[in-house]
Amino acid sequence: MRFLFLTLGWHPEQTGGAFRYVAELGERLAVRGHHVSILFPSQTPDQGPATSSNGSHLIRFQKRAASYWNWKQEIREIDLLLAHLPSDTIVIQCHAYFSHVARARKQQAFLFTGPWAEEYLIRFRGERPTIMQSLHALYMRRVEKNALRRSSRIFTISKYYQDHLPLWHPTRLPHIQMIGAGVNLKRFLPLERNDLRAMNGLNPSDFLLLAVRRLEARMGLDLLIQAVGAVRKRHSNLKLWIAGSGAEEQFLKRQIHTLSLEQSVQLMGHVTESQLVDLYNMADCSIVPSIALEGFGLSSVESLACGTPVLASRQGGSLEILNPFSPQFLFEPGSSTAIEQLLSTILNGNLKFPSREQCRSYAQQNFSWEKVAAEFEMGIQILPP
Repeated sequence: MRFLFLTLGWHPEQTGGAFRYVAELGERLAVRGHHVSILFPSQTPDQGPATSSNGSHLIRFQKRAASYWNWKQEIREIDLLLAHLPSDTIVIQCHAYFSHVARARKQQAFLFTGPWAEEYLIRFRGERPTIMQSLHALYMRRVEKNALRRSSRIFTISKYYQDHLPLWHPTRLPHIQMIGAGVNLKRFLPLERNDLRAMNGLNPSDFLLLAVRRLEARMGLDLLIQAVGAVRKRHSNLKLWIAGSGAEEQFLKRQIHTLSLEQSVQLMGHVTESQLVDLYNMADCSIVPSIALEGFGLSSVESLACGTPVLASRQGGSLEILNPFSPQFLFEPGSSTAIEQLLSTILNGNLKFPSREQCRSYAQQNFSWEKVAAEFEMGIQILPP
């Protein structure tokens, strides 16, 4: 079969779970003998043409400054690109941004990795949005609803999204199929931990907590920093490293300064793929403190694949990943006190982690990209002609 994925980014050029998901799924489909193209925006005006990668054919379109008319122009240009593709190409929309693309094509599906309007609104940290912001969110919902309804099938990455899609869009939707997500077990694997820690200035007594997150309000990183500040008063060996970038960077930097945590909490910014694997291996545990809209949590299964246990809020996909394996490491979302209590229990020696071998084995047995590709392929094969 021929597939064209429409996405707002491609990993590793851009960080983000949704971008990694498309890259990994595309690679597995190509291995299974399908022709896979991935269309995504250029990040800079002078960025050269994309080249084939891991079996997928990459296509760029020129991204313009954010405005309604520029968006419409981009859609027209994308439609022109699509006109040159074979007629049997199945279009897979990965974001409502592409709602108006290929409307005449019957063979299309939607890979749902997050609700557009809800992710937009949560950026305001609970403050009441302005009238214009509310109207913007309403338009996002309408665009997303139309894109979903126009699809022949909707694929989701978690049961959380499968259950919530009808709540966000209370209208008749196509069949929703949950296909899950996976981890690249050849890339994310256990390494010699003590040597890595020593090379990066960690003492044997240091307890390293790692958060691999976009710096966005819904990630709960401010609550995590607040909890770490409280726990450090009793456990000075606690360190928190946060890998990722995003809109909340300056807000979090101010918080770290206000709490005098500069020696304990480090914002690492964007990290490379190899650095990410090293970080997972150096950490005593990873943490996913999301307060809302945690669709799956690729960082959780990446950490487990490296043999590193995970703490997470009882929210969205994190609950699905960890509840069967380590429910004792789940905490209530939106509460710095809940994080503080769990960290204190662990650091006091009253709660033991599963072994590195147990973490790795759990990831191997339950999170396979090959299984995801097979589920996707099966769902595509029953699309109406």
